[in-house]
Amino acid sequence: METLRLKYGTFACAIAIGAVSLGSGCRRSEEPLPYSFEARPSTTIESSIQGQVAATTADMLYVLTAENQGSGTDLKLRMSHNGGDTFGAPVAVSPTEATVAGGGENGPSLYAKGMNVYALWQQRTGDEPAVIALGRSANMGASFEAPAIVSDKPASDASFSGFASLGVAPNGDVYAVWLDGRDSALNPPGTYSVYLARSRDRGKTFEKNVRVAAHACPCCRPSLTFGENGHVYVSYRKVSDEGERDIAVATSSDGQNFSEPVRVGEDHWKIEACPEAARRWLMRAACCTSPGSARRERRACGWPFPRTKGARFRQR
Repeated sequence: METLRLKYGTFACAIAIGAVSLGSGCRRSEEPLPYSFEARPSTTIESSIQGQVAATTADMLYVLTAENQGSGTDLKLRMSHNGGDTFGAPVAVSPTEATVAGGGENGPSLYAKGMNVYALWQQRTGDEPAVIALGRSANMGASFEAPAIVSDKPASDASFSGFASLGVAPNGDVYAVWLDGRDSALNPPGTYSVYLARSRDRGKTFEKNVRVAAHACPCCRPSLTFGENGHVYVSYRKVSDEGERDIAVATSSDGQNFSEPVRVGEDHWKIEACPEAARRWLMRAACCTSPGSARRERRACGWPFPRTKGARFRQR
């Protein structure tokens, strides 16, 4: 069995692997889990939060963390050439004068492929409004260029911009999608719009922000993926006129103009509270138990969020 080594400061990696095992657990088979964990992981990164992990086909492993530097929170990147046994010195990603958000769903995103490494985050400088920023490295994480500011609101607009996700299309275009409060006149109280920006020069600059959808749940992070022929898909949690909060997907064939969102779930979550709590509970059930202990390992599959009458799980 292949062993993937995970370190203390990269707990997010354990969550990601657990999520993969969760998906594979939906098959009716008795196949062993594809990964095992070290019995005694060594400490690699102290006093860090929001660890993000990216691996490349060249056996490179990157770990991005938010670290408290006294005057604020900075982003640091570490690289390993041996599967995580050892890591190099940290590389500064965010500007020292900015403070990076690192709580809950508002943490940074990381993507690595070939020579390029991208990091996306929310930052605030002094008393200025928070903005979405993207850092780019074209030398496999050895250094980062000054970040590009993704959100294009004027400095006088102090509305929310955050919960951002990063994606890179097959043609190399870089996309960011996030929750945005600039459309308060269009959205019901307590909801945001979903905005997107595209870079066609591999993260150096970004085009004008595009509104993907309105009526978005304010505490659920949107995400995006790519299909054939340049299609872009953005998913988010939509708040319906009836107050139900179900997942919806908007589609674009050109990365700029999006269709009306399509509801993809019928969970009918009709509570003015964050469904993310349910996902964290499921992840805990899937990842933080061990065979043979009092708390047995459970592989749950089906809906990641509970329905109004309770979650559905299939256990093995």
